[in-house]
This record gives sequence, structure tokens and C-alpha cells, in this order.
Amino acid sequence: MAGRRPRGRPYQIPEDTTSLRSPTADVDARVGWLLLMSRLHHPDPGFALGESFNAALEAVGLRTDRSAFSRWESGKVTPRYSVLQAYEQALGMPPGQLTSVVNSLRRALGGEGLSTWMPVLDPKSPQFHAELDRLFDNLIDSPGTGQDWTSMAHHVAATDTMYVPAAVWRRLSRRLVQEMSRSVGVAYLQRFEAMRLLLEHRVAHQWLLKAVGEFLDDPAVQVINDPMGVLELSRAPEAAAVILDTFLTTKSLDVFWAAADAIAIKIEEDCYDDEQIVKIEQVVSRRLSQPGASAAGFEDLVIALPEDTQQRLLRQSRGVAGHEELAQAAAHGERFSPDTTRRVSQRIADAVRARLPAANLYEEDKMTPRLIREALFAARGNRTHYACVFLQGSPIRRPVASALAAEVEEVGLDDPLTPRFVRVLRYLANPPQEEQMLMWLPKAPANVARDLALGLGHIDSQRPLDELLPLITGDRSLLDRALLYGLGMRQATALHHVADDECQPAHVRAGAQWWIRHGGAVRT
Repeated sequence: MAGRRPRGRPYQIPEDTTSLRSPTADVDARVGWLLLMSRLHHPDPGFALGESFNAALEAVGLRTDRSAFSRWESGKVTPRYSVLQAYEQALGMPPGQLTSVVNSLRRALGGEGLSTWMPVLDPKSPQFHAELDRLFDNLIDSPGTGQDWTSMAHHVAATDTMYVPAAVWRRLSRRLVQEMSRSVGVAYLQRFEAMRLLLEHRVAHQWLLKAVGEFLDDPAVQVINDPMGVLELSRAPEAAAVILDTFLTTKSLDVFWAAADAIAIKIEEDCYDDEQIVKIEQVVSRRLSQPGASAAGFEDLVIALPEDTQQRLLRQSRGVAGHEELAQAAAHGERFSPDTTRRVSQRIADAVRARLPAANLYEEDKMTPRLIREALFAARGNRTHYACVFLQGSPIRRPVASALAAEVEEVGLDDPLTPRFVRVLRYLANPPQEEQMLMWLPKAPANVARDLALGLGHIDSQRPLDELLPLITGDRSLLDRALLYGLGMRQATALHHVADDECQPAHVRAGAQWWIRHGGAVRT
């Protein structure tokens, strides 16, 4: 029955027609696509029938009719938070599979005034305070789940006044920062949503910033980007100041690139004056003037800078590796020419559709190639990130990962497009790609190898990863840090060999020991 089309017209797939250069997207269309695809490509083909799915929604407490969920799935009507929860329950998804993905999308691409969805809570009810006490106990005394973190943040946001001892805020903030830095998939999005909500709380906010500072002050710290992301989210002036100071003074390449992405966001939020913009330009200019310089990685930052500054840096980058991508990003908002990005994303979308048994239930699907195109080629890092997150939470995650791996096999590791394919595989790879990634890793250019190592850290597998040991050189490179990340997130047996090996440089052993102390990937 999986390939049989129900009676009546084929489903119409919602389309996002906003410009690829727009800072916002058609959120309702994307949510509609996610709901419809989650239903049509469910392992139970019966859910493709409107009557059957309506009965499943009623069974979990959502009384509706076929026309209502047709409007949600077409993107014509915004579904409530309770609707997303009902879809999760009816489709047998983990809590947060839809709600956390959708809320991250609304915050990132919804534009001003589009709030996140929240459950309806009554702070005056006895149940509210009993549940809040339970959540605090869970998160302080035992390993909490992503759902616990999100629910706690919802409760905190729902009340105007509450008393929480400073020691409790300190412990919760430290734990949230530590867990978020190692979370993957839905577990990460749930903690990220909790972080966003708590940063809007006048008391929790300051404790979170302190916890981030403490986390990053550890000389052996191995994860930089996610804690730096907390500073990106914070609207406090001191957060923008810390990011700028880090960008101007850090000696760590990993910290520099994390700060560069954060600086771009703060520029767009108008956090820096003309004098500070000049200092930022001077840092980029010095980097571009160094022997063997590359413009790769500066796309977000250069696009965010004022037009005259942007043009000066573009002229300076001529003849430097990565100039073409930087120029394309400034001109089109994508890293390659529009003809290339359109052709490649459609080719991958066609390969994905060929892998979906229920694809005959609908006609043209313009949303899937659009999401793939953004994930692969959008110049703005947050646009790429949230397209990847959206695909990760969708039922086409596995076929997209398979299609990307096939592209790498077809074009080879040195092709200009391969870094983009592998970057998205960081989010989407699953056990079927593990063998291929391990085979590619020792032969790949450093930038490709780095994303392969990071992606291996996200795959849920018990493989010991001994293959990574000979690749660690001790040269303090981004690749070395990524290899330790892969071992650490997996808590692979090879990690302990590195930590105990006196032949390894002290900073490599310290990195391995950091991972052993903090633990591996958080997946719940």
C-alpha cells in the first residue's frame, strides 16, 4: 500500500517563494511541508489517508476535521503548539521532534514580532508549582532530558515572579551550558530553546553568561561554538563586548572563527559603532594579507559589514583562495553561482524523491530542493544551519544523507562542491554513512576531513574509531580538535588511548581528558 495513491487529487506541496537573500522565510509554508511530509512518509502508510490520520489525532485528544489539518499542511493556517504536540503523539515521534524544530525556525527566520509557540500554563494552579518543583529536582539531582529543560524554561517564562536560590541558578546554568555543548539532534534543539527562553529572564540571564564564561575559561575546553552561541543570543551589551574582545585578541584559530560568526550577528543587530567596525575590518584585512591566506569562512562577516567596508575587503581578497565564494556570497547570497546551486540542489532532490516510496502521493515539490539549496549553499551561516536542522527533523533525513554520500562518491574528495556536501552530512549522517566517512577521512583535504570527523562524532554507533588515532598530529590544527571531538562525542575506546599515551603532546592528552571528564554526546 506504500506506493498506492489515495482516491482524489494528489497532495499540493506548500512552497516558500521568499527571496534566497531575504533574512526571513515563509515559516507557515515550511511548517506545513514538515507536517505533511511527516504524515505521508510515515512507516504506516495508512496515515496518508485523511480519515485514518484524523482518527489518530482524535485518539491523542485533538478533535479536528480533515479540512483543518489540510490547511495546516498547506501552510495557509498557522497550527497551535498543541497541534504540533498532537502530531508528535499521533505519529509516534519523540517529544520535541516537531515543536523544537519549528520553534527554532520561528525564532531564526520568522522576522520581528513572530514569537515562539508555548504551551498554555496557569501559574496560579497547584499543578504548575508541583511540576516546576519536579523539574528543578530532576535537572539538579539527575540527568535531565531535553524535554525537562524545555518544560522548565516554559514554566519560568510563564510566571512574572518566582524565587530561586542563587545556588540553584548557578548549578542549572552550568549544567545547561555543559549539556548543550555536547547535545545532538532534538536533544540539542530542546536545550537551545531552553537557553533562549532563560536568556530573556532577568535573573537567569546573568547566571547563564557567568556559566559560559567559566566554561570557556577552561584551557582544555574542546567545544567553542555552542557556548559562543549563547553570547550570540544574549541581547546584553556585555555579551557583544565579550564577542568583540574575543575576536580582536584571541590566539586560538577555533575561537577566532566562532567569534567571527558571532560578530556577524552582532553587527546585524547594530551592536557596534563606527570605530569598532573599523577595528573589525582591520582584523579581517590582516588575515587576508597573511601568506597562504584564505577568504573562506569570512562570508557571514563580510556580508554583514557596511557596503563600503564590504567592497574594500572584496577587492583585497582578489587572488586569495576562497575569493570566488566570497564574491558569489556578496553578489547572490550563495557560495556558488545561482545556475550551479539550482542544478545541484534539484539533482539531489530528485535522487531523494526516487528513494521515497510515497512520493507518488504528491506532484511537484519545490520545497525540498529549496531546503537542500539553503543547507548546501546559503552564504549566511544561520540560514545554512536552520535548513540543516529542518532537514534533520524531517522524514527525508536519511535519503538526503544517502544522496549526499553518493554525490561525494561521484565527484571525489577534491571537488569544489564536496566541502558543502560533507558540511551538511555533519548534521544528517547516520550509521549507513559511517563506513564511507571513515574511508574518506584519511584521504580528504583538511577542511573536508574536519567535517567528516565532526560528523562521525554525531553518529550513534559503538565502533571504537581506532582509525582516527594515526591522524592526530598534535599540531593544534582545527582537524586535530575535530578528531578529538569525534572520539569524545562517541566516548570511543580510542579516546582513552590518547589520554594515556605519553607520546602524545600534553595539549592533546588534556583535550582527551576533558572529553573523559565531561562525557560524550547527549542524545535525550
